[in-house]
This record gives sequence, C-alpha cells and structure tokens, in this order.
Amino acid sequence: MAYKTQIFSDVERNGIGLELLSDGGDVLAEVFCSDDDHSVSVNTFDNDIPLAALAYLLNSAWQRLKTFEDGTAIDWAETL
Repeated sequence: MAYKTQIFSDVERNGIGLELLSDGGDVLAEVFCSDDDHSVSVNTFDNDIPLAALAYLLNSAWQRLKTFEDGTAIDWAETL
C-alpha cells in the first residue's frame, strides 16, 4: 500500500498536525501538536498501522512540523 501525508490545522483542538493517508485518501493516523499545552500526540484511530508506515509518518512530522503557533520550536526530544 502506498501512503502519503498532509498537514492540517484544527481550530477546535487548537493545533496543527500531519495526517497519514491511504492511497484511497482515508485518514489512518495523525501526529497532532497542541498549541494549548505544547504537547505532541499520535492517534491511530484504532487502525492497525504497519511499523514502516508509522515510521514514515513520524519522520515526516519531524521534518515538516517545526513550531507551535506562538513560534516556540517543537522540541521532539521532549516528546519522547
């Protein structure tokens, strides 16, 4: 299966994230960065995600999501 990612903004949850999409366009998982408390979380929506696809999502998030709304850098080391 081929996967792709897309950045999204969520006004209700007050943050930004990166979604993992199937080749059919279904959202399978997300990395979400909350501007409220500067937390980062992963949600698989109860999907079984192959490890390679999850690694692709996380690597893409590390490369593409750099700051919270206030300009504070996302410290990926602190999210471990």
